Amino acid sequence: MWRSHKDQTDLEKVHNGYTIRMYHSKSDFSGIPKTFPVINSAGEALRNYLEAVGITTGPLFRNISRHETVHDGLSGIGIHQIVKKRCQMAGLDEKLFGSRSLRSGFVTECINQGIGLHEIKKLTNHSSFKSLEDYAIGVSVIDSPAAKIL
Repeated sequence: MWRSHKDQTDLEKVHNGYTIRMYHSKSDFSGIPKTFPVINSAGEALRNYLEAVGITTGPLFRNISRHETVHDGLSGIGIHQIVKKRCQMAGLDEKLFGSRSLRSGFVTECINQGIGLHEIKKLTNHSSFKSLEDYAIGVSVIDSPAAKIL
């Protein structure tokens, strides 16, 4: 098991990837751990990352300099900068995207694939359904399974 003391996160290998146990979040400082899966292709990507970077303790995601020196944990600003840079590299207008886009895209795709709000909320750790709904962008009710019941 991996233990990150700075971020108070545990990473444990499971048969199809990993689980991450988080003790604190932006809205929850109770210290009661919540477990999130990182499985299948995401688990494989995480395994590849861990092998490539060669870290076994400490913060999971870190700054890596252009000289490939591994530094301390990645900040929210660092994640935001990475998203902007990758959008730019993909030929997208980086002004339209930010770190919130990752979570929003995940929520929107889950809804589009018919995954229920309760399941999505468990994975995103949103504090309320209202805050979860704010992340669903461009979701159409036309193809909703609920529309077919009426």
